[in-house]
Amino acid sequence: MSFEGASEGDSVRGFARNLILLLQADLHRWKLEGRRVPVSFSGGLDSTLIAKVCSDLAETYCIVAGAPGSIDLKNARTSAEKLDLELVEVSLDEERVLEGAREICRITGSKDPLTVSFELPTYLSLRRAKEDVIITGQGADELFGGYAKYEGLTAEEFDKNRREDIGKVLGPIEAMESEIAAHWGKSIVRPFLCNHIVSFAMALPLEAVRPSNARKPIIREALRELGMADVASMPKKASQYGSGVSNLLKKAAKKRGESLGRMIADLAEEGAS
Repeated sequence: MSFEGASEGDSVRGFARNLILLLQADLHRWKLEGRRVPVSFSGGLDSTLIAKVCSDLAETYCIVAGAPGSIDLKNARTSAEKLDLELVEVSLDEERVLEGAREICRITGSKDPLTVSFELPTYLSLRRAKEDVIITGQGADELFGGYAKYEGLTAEEFDKNRREDIGKVLGPIEAMESEIAAHWGKSIVRPFLCNHIVSFAMALPLEAVRPSNARKPIIREALRELGMADVASMPKKASQYGSGVSNLLKKAAKKRGESLGRMIADLAEEGAS
């Protein structure tokens, strides 16, 4: 895939190669060489690309949080095997998810069900990791067109929505995740959100990132460049659904005879008491 009048350096392949170089540079900046480093891992596009690049610099292993039989657990096992990396699994059940949701509400003050669901896999991975740093693929969806809601939008609509989402991930979401990490005495490394990659992504032609045949074409091409073509063809699924967190929370709310929103509000009150 290329663009009319574009050279090889301006094609999706050229953009993907530049992204790989920028990811390598940012991870190198964190002085990870010789260290054992965990990657918050779903086995999908973003975390697999991060794990692949990181594994050339440090002793990398992967942590996945998911319910038994969940898509994330299946994909994580497959991708970790292809990467030849150790995989640590955090098995989720209703009790563990409710405990985590209560703690997220307490730490961050959030009572939003979607936010709590989204942050639970990261929270549980942070809790499990023994190291003081964890690497995530946060920001790739916003920067490189990963959300289903972007499909079918005009260029103007996509640009507006994307910029709003990038503002959120660089603002309240990043701040919230940093609070969660600090609670465990840890830091989160987000290579996709380093200044150089954000600037690179925002300078790309909209048609290079706006979903057409597939979401996140540049991420997919980067994986192909690194020999991960099988992963590059994977469908995208939001973390709260891929991990099974959303279903577990809904089941727990149903047992309590409450809406999901009411249950999260109750958990927040329990955490504050």
